[in-house]
Amino acid sequence: MARLKPDSPIILYSHGFGVRQDDRGLFTEIAQQLPGYRHIMFDYNQVDEDGRSLTVGSLIDQAKLLEQTCNSLKATYPKALIYLVAHSQGCVVAALAKLTGLTAAILLAPPSSISYDRMRTIFEQGRNSRFSRNSISTLERSDRSTTTVLPTYWVSLDNLDVPGAISQLAQHTRTLLVEASQDEILGLQDFTTLYPGINRQILVADHNFTGSARQLTADLIQSFLQAQPVLANATNTNQEFNGVKGTIFIGEQVLVYRRSPDIARHPNELDLSGGGREGRESPIETLCREAKEEFNLDLHDKIVYSRSYPVFARDGRIWYFMVAKLPTEAAQHIGAGSTPLNDVAPGYESQHYQLMNPNEYLAATDAWADYQQCTKDYLVYQETSHETPTR
Repeated sequence: MARLKPDSPIILYSHGFGVRQDDRGLFTEIAQQLPGYRHIMFDYNQVDEDGRSLTVGSLIDQAKLLEQTCNSLKATYPKALIYLVAHSQGCVVAALAKLTGLTAAILLAPPSSISYDRMRTIFEQGRNSRFSRNSISTLERSDRSTTTVLPTYWVSLDNLDVPGAISQLAQHTRTLLVEASQDEILGLQDFTTLYPGINRQILVADHNFTGSARQLTADLIQSFLQAQPVLANATNTNQEFNGVKGTIFIGEQVLVYRRSPDIARHPNELDLSGGGREGRESPIETLCREAKEEFNLDLHDKIVYSRSYPVFARDGRIWYFMVAKLPTEAAQHIGAGSTPLNDVAPGYESQHYQLMNPNEYLAATDAWADYQQCTKDYLVYQETSHETPTR
């Protein structure tokens, strides 16, 4: 193992409810996949000598401990970049903490809400669990370990706005939120009110990202930490999704088309490239095929952004939204190449194509609003992440 330098980047970990610092092996395996970083794990909870019992205090106390740990690292390694990786309830603790100077934050399977009743529903299946808001609770875990919960913990959950806290974190820290589509602990979460500058990804994974999802999680984290396009999940064929839509930048303009007046959904509106999945395509393969069919454009190696949107889900599956960037001269390759852009022969779904200034497209009252919002989310993300603007 290479020896770390004082300015080697740091990953600070924030574990979930009632587990040890390694988050039952999740953080350890992520750390093994990310050499060259200084990995810092610590316990929020009091741990009994036998290691089988934990005592959980308030979220406020946990957040203060995270603040202290982060500040200590900044003082010890003043030239090092500090990143945060949090899981489950550890994401909420990170959002509540007053963390400054983070380079980026990755939130894995965060809950959208936490309450006494919700926690009781999750953990009351333990035959020896005992719940009380006003005295000590004891929870039997699936591995037969015991978590002792102090009353101060339940008090700290009152009136807790998790999406609001995460949004505040994201407004000053580049943030990736990774949801697990097969989360057996939390189920489907509601993050519709999140700050749009957050990059959201959905992995086919359980709550702890076990099995093959663990490597994919590490790949997502590595791409995001290095400020590279987060595309690992977009190349994955082993997932269920309905289709992909994409904003294609030609130089500084957006390529759009006007839908046919005879089409059933959103007739006569401005739309983006994309469509439904065919076979076992990956999301990137779907968009590349659609762009080639619709515009005769090759998006290979031109996709710079990918985000999954559960809000467009049908039958439990999701839609992807992507951004591709092509140089100005790519406009001559649209359709028949030498044919003027607005005169490209329309398909059965479309009338004509055009290039628009992004602000003009976003302000259009006759465009498909969902995809305008996706484009707006990307532009906010681009500004937040200091990504190089479209050229």
